[in-house]
Amino acid sequence: MEGLSAFDGIALAILIGSGLMALMRGFVREALSVTGFVAAALASLWARPVFIGLAREFIPSALIANIVTLGVIFLMVFLAVSFVTGGLVKNVKEGEDVGVIDRALGFIFGLIRGLVILGLILIVFASATPGSAAPSWMAESRIYPLVNASARVLQALAPEDSRVGQSPVIEAPSGDETRDDETPRSIEDLIRERTNEDDGA
Repeated sequence: MEGLSAFDGIALAILIGSGLMALMRGFVREALSVTGFVAAALASLWARPVFIGLAREFIPSALIANIVTLGVIFLMVFLAVSFVTGGLVKNVKEGEDVGVIDRALGFIFGLIRGLVILGLILIVFASATPGSAAPSWMAESRIYPLVNASARVLQALAPEDSRVGQSPVIEAPSGDETRDDETPRSIEDLIRERTNEDDGA
């Protein structure tokens, strides 16, 4: 499609793929299936500060200690929740018995899940390149502001001690109208600037 970047293509593939998977399975089954993943992810983020000290007593490397701590907590909670929800999933009807409304809600749920996945990818990218602005091929894509907003929401939900990297930033698009002193701006900066312009009008 004209005007879409490679990042747009990848993001749309993830969103559509997640949406279609949820459409086929229905909202109820998808919601039950993803409960274990969400619970495990949140538990690992919130419990990491509690257990990281114990892990550091046996693992000298801070990076490896964090990975092991997050991995162990995630696995334990995921298995426990999946054991409970697994029985519920089996009792939910599949195939043609899944109603139209359930499928429609499932598709919406799938799109939201895809957006969360993209937000997590952006957070990982930001943690791998701390202090750097998003590259132009990403920041200038049409879907980037939405993915950036998703990443900021996910970071806001995590405890401060478990937030990784620097918040993703929007890089000013290159062009004749770009000022020489232009610096990467976050979504909050852009909204604040727009609000000030409207108030002054």
